[in-house]
Amino acid sequence: CFTYADSEDAVLLASRHITYHVDGGGQHHVDYYGMKHEVVECIDSDECFVDLNDEHAFQTSHLNDLVTESKVTFYHPDYVLQVPSRQHLINLLDLAAHLRNVSLFILVLFQLRRASVKLDYKFRDGKVTKISGPWQEAIRYVLGSSQNKEYDALFSKQFHDLDQFQDDSLDVFVDALCDVFVKYHRDRSIVPRPKQRSFLRKIIEAKECFHFSEVGSARTRREKG
Repeated sequence: CFTYADSEDAVLLASRHITYHVDGGGQHHVDYYGMKHEVVECIDSDECFVDLNDEHAFQTSHLNDLVTESKVTFYHPDYVLQVPSRQHLINLLDLAAHLRNVSLFILVLFQLRRASVKLDYKFRDGKVTKISGPWQEAIRYVLGSSQNKEYDALFSKQFHDLDQFQDDSLDVFVDALCDVFVKYHRDRSIVPRPKQRSFLRKIIEAKECFHFSEVGSARTRREKG
């Protein structure tokens, strides 16, 4: 992780070709945190792809088989994790597990679940425990099956509580979403216009399912639900 000479932004590189020097307190011992396997090897992901017949298909893969290399920038002054692709999240999750950084693991897993079709966790294989200790606690916390006040306090700064708008009008909620967009966008001069806010309200209220393609392709379509 480093910063540029002319910027306060921080850059984090994720690559298995980098050797990480950690303390000698057992960080890379096979029994550290009760794990005899890297935790990402025990997470399966349903991957969607287009086959040779241009049909969408699904394939289950071990998450560690999907790891590549990536660079993620944390922008000053908020340093909020804003990842441009799901692949970056997979790489960061692997990095967090390799460095035994449980808090980063939780933060990335929250976002990876939102960007994934389906994730399965192999806690046990017969009588063998695969995921244990803080890793198991972390995954169960993300899944909502356990509570942890320390984690709540830590991650409340990274996420917005949408429930606070449950008694407000939809216009108030849309304006709040737009304010967050402006705050965390690199170019803060870009402010959603009334037409864009109206379209956002339409998406939220619509009974159809909207399918969005790449920006500028003009291929947005909707299907009756």
